[in-house]
Amino acid sequence: MVAPFFIIGFQRSGTTLLRVMLDAHPNIAIPLDTVGLWNRYERKLENYDGLATAAGRSRIISDLLAERESSSGRPASRKTPSPCSGATRPTRV
Repeated sequence: MVAPFFIIGFQRSGTTLLRVMLDAHPNIAIPLDTVGLWNRYERKLENYDGLATAAGRSRIISDLLAERESSSGRPASRKTPSPCSGATRPTRV
């Protein structure tokens, strides 16, 4: 099973184009590119076991995709999140 990964970039640096290109792949799911997304989820990390468990990581991925689907109207159902069993807890930089 492949661990999730995050790509982070500054505004006006080509991140939207990169997001669109990656999102075209059927096995890569990209949440909405929106200001405040990570701030909102940082406050809710306890709902996801602090990302310390595979179940918590799977839930946050599902919620990110559901948020994208409800905001954009574009179905995210073609991409299913894996339980992320091999993923490690991200560290804050």
